[in-house]
Amino acid sequence: MDKDSNSGHARRLALLWGDNFAWEVIEALGQGVAILGADGRFEYVNPAYAQMVARAPEVLVGLSPFAVTHPDDHKKLHRARRQRLLGEPSTYEIRLVRPDGTPVYALVTGVPHWEADRVSGAFTIITDLTEHKRAEEALKQSEARYRSTLDNMMEGCQIIGFDWRYLYVNNTVVRQGQQTEAELLGRTMMEAYPGIEQTELFTVLKRCMHERVATQMENEFVFPNGSRGWFELSIQPVPEGIFILSFDITERKRVEEALRQSEAQLQHIIDTVPEGVLLVANDGTVRLTNPVADQFLKILASDLTDTCLTRLGNRPLSELLTSPPTKGLWHEIIQDERIFEAIARPVEIGAENSGWVLILLDVTQERDIQKRVQRQERLAAVGQLAAGIAHDFNNIMAVITLYAQILSRTVELPPRAQERLSTINEQAHRATDLIQQILDFSRQSVLERQPLDLLPFMKELVKLLDRTLPEHIEVKLNDTEAEYLIQADPSRIQQVIMNLAINARDAMPDGGQLTISLAQVQTEKQTPLFTRNMPPGDWIQLQVADNGSGIPQQVLPKILEPFFTTKEIGQGTGLGLAQVYGIIQQHEGYIDVKTEVEQGTTFSLYFPTLAADEAVVSRLDTTLLQYGQGERILLIEDDLATRQAVVDSLTLLNYEVIEASNGREALSILETKAKDISLVLSDAVMPEMGGIALLYAMRQRNLTIPVILLTGHPLNTLNKQMTSLQPLGLRGWLPKPPNLEKLSQLLAQVLADSLS
Repeated sequence: MDKDSNSGHARRLALLWGDNFAWEVIEALGQGVAILGADGRFEYVNPAYAQMVARAPEVLVGLSPFAVTHPDDHKKLHRARRQRLLGEPSTYEIRLVRPDGTPVYALVTGVPHWEADRVSGAFTIITDLTEHKRAEEALKQSEARYRSTLDNMMEGCQIIGFDWRYLYVNNTVVRQGQQTEAELLGRTMMEAYPGIEQTELFTVLKRCMHERVATQMENEFVFPNGSRGWFELSIQPVPEGIFILSFDITERKRVEEALRQSEAQLQHIIDTVPEGVLLVANDGTVRLTNPVADQFLKILASDLTDTCLTRLGNRPLSELLTSPPTKGLWHEIIQDERIFEAIARPVEIGAENSGWVLILLDVTQERDIQKRVQRQERLAAVGQLAAGIAHDFNNIMAVITLYAQILSRTVELPPRAQERLSTINEQAHRATDLIQQILDFSRQSVLERQPLDLLPFMKELVKLLDRTLPEHIEVKLNDTEAEYLIQADPSRIQQVIMNLAINARDAMPDGGQLTISLAQVQTEKQTPLFTRNMPPGDWIQLQVADNGSGIPQQVLPKILEPFFTTKEIGQGTGLGLAQVYGIIQQHEGYIDVKTEVEQGTTFSLYFPTLAADEAVVSRLDTTLLQYGQGERILLIEDDLATRQAVVDSLTLLNYEVIEASNGREALSILETKAKDISLVLSDAVMPEMGGIALLYAMRQRNLTIPVILLTGHPLNTLNKQMTSLQPLGLRGWLPKPPNLEKLSQLLAQVLADSLS
């Protein structure tokens, strides 16, 4: 059919339908129009439809719509034809196919045409949907790409509707929230996270939802399984509700918290170290101090202004930032009788020095301890030397005193000679007292310690001091009625008080008050004293205080040294305080000194407290000379002159004497003559074998002969071991040089005990 016939047919149809103008409209329509006959073939197509399928109208007339429809859509055509035959309109989408195979998407609307009560054809309108489909596909692809992008973002993306329901969540949100997409979509935030309404986050989300204002915040989530996570949130209003972009910052928070804890720990360390720590800029500005440094700065830089440091104590800051001129790493700073040490280290960031770290140490106490240790070492060295000299001198004095005593008892001398012998005895006793002072200082004297209650003892001693000290010195005893029991040698304690009283007298030439105090003291930690630290424990404190001239600070460190004195020549030996120090040491005690010039001096003596149920040691009555009954005594002494003097003394006391020069020689004698020997009198310390070793050797040989020891060396160790040594045969001991009366008493008592 040609073009004119198609137009004519259209005009005819238009006239048939009663509309002369319809064909012109149909021809000009931008939409496709096709008229199908009763056989379902095209009877008319307008230019728009012909152009749609890229065929001429005359070519299409007479063809079936199946000829220009994609085979996959033929079912739709069959369905539409059945509807048309039933007189029903139909609308459907199909793909038209051009000759080159290009598909054209179209929307077909068909209306059946009736003639004589039957369907004689159909009028169809075809709308080209190709561009719409392309746009729709492009939109789908764009949405797919957008969704793929969102789904694979490292940040969490979620859209929440105005009803608080999840409209969209990406994979990251699912992973972050530890809930599946199915568990979130369609549910409200309140259902997914119970209690979220009470959080700051929900308040921010509501503000964004209602006020349509974007915001950012950090928030910690508590997930349903109890785990926690920190997120940085960017909240934006969108048409559907709100869009939340979440970035997991849990690890960053963990690192920040670890860094914060590390900084806090470092700050705590800096704040608690005993050293002062300062951070000082190059211009002297103090940028950082710890609490100790703040305390030190109050002393060393009390005039510090604007936090700019120019000096510390007596030292300019510039000097402290350099190496010390003398050997060592630390600068010394002296301020108000306190001693500090300082060291500086540069703070280097890159190639530049941005400031200094300055460390300050208060070494005042350390220096004081060093001085006390040095004093202790010096006193110990002098004491050791003095003890050695005193021991040898004791042997010499033993010979002199024993022979003087023998002469005075055995020879009738003229008065003048008797007077001279008395002078010899007197000077020998003075020499012996001097030796005793040296031995007291060097802690080498022999003590006769026993339980002693200081209260009645001091009451009697105060009476003695009242009689002996000048009348313008008042003596006062401060005490409470209690027991002040210590283990002590009364004569040595009396010597201590007398020495301190004499010193107090000399410090108060115009008179004053001497106060003696007793107290029970308990210490729970180590207490620093003048000479050494006193351990914790229970102590009896004996104080001797005066209000005299005091002791100058430059003299104070030397007052306990032997032969040191500030008195004029001939007014003192310098052994008084040294003797006090030695006696206190031998009593396991401690001494402290507090003094102030023109205010007075207080000596505090500390003795270990003795339990009230300690056994009392018996003492010998040394007033009478007792003689023997011819008993045989084995005398062991390594010094020949001393041995001979003791032999003569024993002979005077009516004893028979066998001599030995050391313990080994004595054992040889005992092997053959043990049954004939009633007592062994031995020096405690000798070459080859001393008296204590001899005691053990005799015990090993089952020899039960009683033993008495003589010594010029300390018997502190023997005192502590007395109980264990007594079963070995030890029955007593005497210091050298021995007093003849005491020697006679002890010999008589031991021999009497051995016979009972």
